[in-house]
Amino acid sequence: MIYLTIFALTFGNVAVRAFQQINVTHGHWKRIPPTSYAFATFDVLVVLSLVEVAVSSHSKLYTILAAGTGGWMGCFFALWLTKHLNKRLAK
Repeated sequence: MIYLTIFALTFGNVAVRAFQQINVTHGHWKRIPPTSYAFATFDVLVVLSLVEVAVSSHSKLYTILAAGTGGWMGCFFALWLTKHLNKRLAK
């Protein structure tokens, strides 16, 4: 279960980071403050989960695989979400 948690948290963390970078780059000012709080929340949750892995006998390899997969999928999701939101705003 910890690996699914790490996957989900890393997915969210990277998605929020990528989304924030896109917001800043493209000047989406209204999206920046709420995304910053999501950013902070995911940072804390990821660190807490990684501490749990570090102090337990959980596999470090599976942790890396879960985090890596969550990372690239989160980034792809952020790109999709930005396109989706921008299309809705354009209508």
